Amino acid sequence: MKFVFLFLLLAVTFILARRRATPWNAKFTGVLNPIGLLGRAEETFARQGTILVQGEIWKATTLKGIVQKGDCVKVLGLREGLVLEVERVSTPEAKNEAGS
Repeated sequence: MKFVFLFLLLAVTFILARRRATPWNAKFTGVLNPIGLLGRAEETFARQGTILVQGEIWKATTLKGIVQKGDCVKVLGLREGLVLEVERVSTPEAKNEAGS
């Protein structure tokens, strides 16, 4: 009986220590500062659409023209709600770097 109590005590202590180290409501993303990164448009859009940046799909907006599916885009800024502001880029080096 002592062993069961000791095991439960250790398990609860471990769980509480883990929970304190990483809050349950913490939000994480692989990209801490996406500004300046290159990505690829996942759909054609004129105002808002989705893009792929470093293997993650993001919502994106553009104020400059139409972005076609597969176009290379550069991240200019981060808006509220985790929406990236992007512009289309057309250099061959940028396309290779974005993975198109």
